[in-house]
Amino acid sequence: MQALALAARDLKEGRRTHHPELVLFPCWGDLQDYAAYDLAGRDLQPLVNLVDSYGTDAILTVLARLAPELHTQVTVSNVHKAKGRE
Repeated sequence: MQALALAARDLKEGRRTHHPELVLFPCWGDLQDYAAYDLAGRDLQPLVNLVDSYGTDAILTVLARLAPELHTQVTVSNVHKAKGRE
């Protein structure tokens, strides 16, 4: 998530990014359009919404405050990472 937020910041500041999910977009506006209007881009819409709502600095601040998994009581993950953790 941190890498995505840094890549989004690059795009918002007019720089290209090398992040594999965002490398094809020359600017933030193109990513916004792709996420909003192209069915193939719908998986990027949550990222666009987060960045547009809170900004990359707020996202990076929250990510920096997360505790390492070994020190948590609750872990939130996707189904692929949760496999075998029952």
